[in-house]
Amino acid sequence: MRYLITRPEEDAAQLALAVRALGHDVLIDSMLRITTFDDVQLDTDGVQALLFSSANGVRAFSDISLNRRVPVYTVGEASAAVARDMGFRRVHAAGGDVLALAQLVSAALKPEDGILMHVSGTVVARELKDLLQKDGFNVFRVRLYESEPATCLSASTITSFSKGELEGVLFYSPRTAQIFADLIIENRLVETCRRIRALCLSEAVAEVADSLPWRSVKVASAPDQAAMLALLAP
Repeated sequence: MRYLITRPEEDAAQLALAVRALGHDVLIDSMLRITTFDDVQLDTDGVQALLFSSANGVRAFSDISLNRRVPVYTVGEASAAVARDMGFRRVHAAGGDVLALAQLVSAALKPEDGILMHVSGTVVARELKDLLQKDGFNVFRVRLYESEPATCLSASTITSFSKGELEGVLFYSPRTAQIFADLIIENRLVETCRRIRALCLSEAVAEVADSLPWRSVKVASAPDQAAMLALLAP
């Protein structure tokens, strides 16, 4: 079976390895291109923890700063793995979404112990700062990258949709699903979706993906990669 991965390039490469390990063929067509801001001055004095709502944030911070001493809290295990690979030692992973990250931080940390630095892109699906300020935390959000939407589908994607060569498409964010849906409509490929499954990380992602007439729309049992891979079963 062949699956289309829509994640940004670095995340897509890691996911592709896992999908191939299950015996499937993979096509990658990234709907977002990540650009890191390398001219940002970071000051971590007084910061009790770094909060990462994506693996891209971990990579962007690591490109700019050599500080690996501050404890790290990530949105999920995938971003936690990237943080460990980048040299962070005190890494704590939440259950896969921003709400779970806020709950983990609130349970583990105290507002009086210092500032929280949320490293993110220019666009976030949900504001982590708002969730944590309710519990008395001082959260500073620093934008270290931007994600630019794809403006076209690859020739391979168009061919695979036209010829019915795909079993499913993997969507990890509402924004990615929306960009993809817009491009499917633009290329007049809407009816070809009826032969393909949409595999979604969460209900929020599925709500956007469901604008197209897929053969079926499946939602992972948990917002993490293991649950997403479980959807690849026939």
